[in-house]
Parts: sequence; C-alpha cells; structure tokens
Amino acid sequence: MKSYQIFLSLILFFLLASLTNEQEFELGEIETIDLPVNGISKKTLSKNDILKISFNKEIGLHFIRLISLTEANITIQTNNSKLANLINIEQKSIEIKIDSTEFTAQDGYVNLTVSQDNTQVEISSVVWINHDEGLNKYEIKNYSIDTEEKVENNNFIIFLDNEQDYEKFDMKFKFNDSEVKNKNATFGFICLPNKSPEYIPLAKYIKNIEIGNLTDHNISDIEFEQKIINKFPKKENRETNKPVLAFIFSVDIDKRQYFSYSINSEIINIFLIVSIVIALVFAVITFFLIRRKQSADSNSIEGAEGLLKGDKEEGEGEGKEKEKEEKGENEKEEKEGDEKEEKEDKVINDENAEQEEKKIEAAEN
Repeated sequence: MKSYQIFLSLILFFLLASLTNEQEFELGEIETIDLPVNGISKKTLSKNDILKISFNKEIGLHFIRLISLTEANITIQTNNSKLANLINIEQKSIEIKIDSTEFTAQDGYVNLTVSQDNTQVEISSVVWINHDEGLNKYEIKNYSIDTEEKVENNNFIIFLDNEQDYEKFDMKFKFNDSEVKNKNATFGFICLPNKSPEYIPLAKYIKNIEIGNLTDHNISDIEFEQKIINKFPKKENRETNKPVLAFIFSVDIDKRQYFSYSINSEIINIFLIVSIVIALVFAVITFFLIRRKQSADSNSIEGAEGLLKGDKEEGEGEGKEKEKEEKGENEKEEKEGDEKEEKEDKVINDENAEQEEKKIEAAEN
C-alpha cells in the first residue's frame, strides 16, 4: 500500500512539474510575429525572452531559417510532430522545411529562445506557391568571367569562393523581351550561413532590408550595364555565422523572362593594369637599351672615322713621297735623254764637220 502511494505521489509530482514548466514557457512569451510569404525580419532578444513565430497559412512548401547573428545559440519549441527532430537543439542556425497541409490551428508556430542577452536573430521565410512556374526560385549559376551566361528564370544566384576577394562586379544584362521595360531589377551581394538557395527570399522582396548592399534598378532598356560594389569584399568583412558570400538577382515581373548577363570582374581589370605596367616597363628598358646602343655605335663610328682619317693622311703622305720619287726619276730620265741627244747631235756635227774638211781638202788638191 505504501509503495502504491509512493508511486502515485511520484506521478503527481512529475505531472505538476510538467505543468509548471509549460506554464513558465507560456508566461515567458513576450512577442508574436507572423511570417510573410517571402521576406526577412530581425529581432533582438534577451535570454529569458520567448518569440512566438506563426507560420503563414499559404498553400505550398515553407522554408523558414532562424539565424543567430552573434555567438549565442538559439533553441525552438513546438507541438508540431513534424519538427520533433529540431526541438531543444541549441545551434547557431535552424532550418525548417514543412508543407502547409501539415499545419493545424494549434501547431502553426514555433517558440524561439536564445542562450545570451542582446542576441540578434534573423528570421527568413520563403513559400513556394507556384511550383510549376518556378518564379519563386533562384536559378544557380556558376561564377564566370567575360562569358555570356543565359538565365531561364527571373532570378539567379551565384555562390562565390569564400577564400577569394570580390570588390565589385562590372555587369552587363540583356533581356529578350521588351515587356521587362519599366520593371524593377534588384541585385547585389549577400552573406549566407550555407549554400541552400531555397531558404533565401528573392532579392525583390528584401531590397528594403539591411542585409547586404542590394541595388534597385528601373529597367529602361532591354540592355543595361551596372557596376556593383561589394561591402563584404574580404572574408573578415562577412557577418558572424554567415560566412558564405553570394550574388543574387531578381526581376519584379510575373512572367518568365529569358535573359543573359556577363561579368567583367576586377580580376580582369587588375590583369590588364598589370599587363600595361609590364609593357611600359619593357618599353622604357628597350628605349634605354636602344639609346645605349646608339651611343656605342656613334662612338664606334667616330673612332672609325678617326682611323680612316689617319689612314688617309698616311696614304696621302706616302703618295706624295712616291710622286716625288717618280718625279725625280722622270727628271733624271729626261736629263739622261737630253744628254744622250746632245751627244748624238755632237757626234753628227763632228761627222759633218769632218766631211766638210775632207771636201775642202779635196777641192784644194
């Protein structure tokens, strides 16, 4: 009998404890928010605060993400049996995927608590209503430079390398349909906890929320260019618990759009600048080498001219001496010729004189 009474006492004790805990949980609730179909909101909570988050009752798939933007952990409580695996788990971010057909009036919410005071929590909600149209989804594209990329949806996302720096994108967009004129396009860089695009509201729904540096652009022509600055260029600039950098784009029109874009990244610009600098350095070096060679050639020519001048003068001296010698020889030959001629004339004259004498003697005899 005593053991039976003890057993009943224990049951009553645990029941009372359970009711007390549930009552404390209910009494701690301070605020209720209704999630939009697509959007992001931020709340700052203290350790004892409870935030009741009501699900949207739109028919479709719901993707809800809760992120602590500090070092604190977050915890959720709910009566929805589909989320039993997430209850009482303390972590930096929690993702909830649920079909709206599984909601009831009693369990269409979660209660969120935090482990530290002054914890800022980011709450995002995405509902896929038009599954076939896909207008609420991001098309995942690869990062490519100076290449035309085609998009077959109104929205795309590029997940970027976490270890690389991206200061800006110089982008060009080209739409196929003129119906896009006077519509708004929203784009820019954003920090995320992971690479799950289904949990990211479209850029057109979050353009007025300070979660990145999104630009809202009115499309006046089917082709336009835009320079987009990134305020998270380096890894250390990115938000706590949101290390993944991505570029998102969406156009606010209810009809599927086909378009293309291309990126002229700063890496190409730096490459071009470096190439130009290297070319200039080589040009300067080549210029000085040519000048140096020209100076050396000039000195060589002057030396050669000096040598030629010396050779010429020497040659002229030798020529003059040779000419003098030749002239002396000619004069000697002429003198010898004259003397010989004089001797011959003398012989002839002597012979003539002798013959005259003989004629005279003959005449006298």
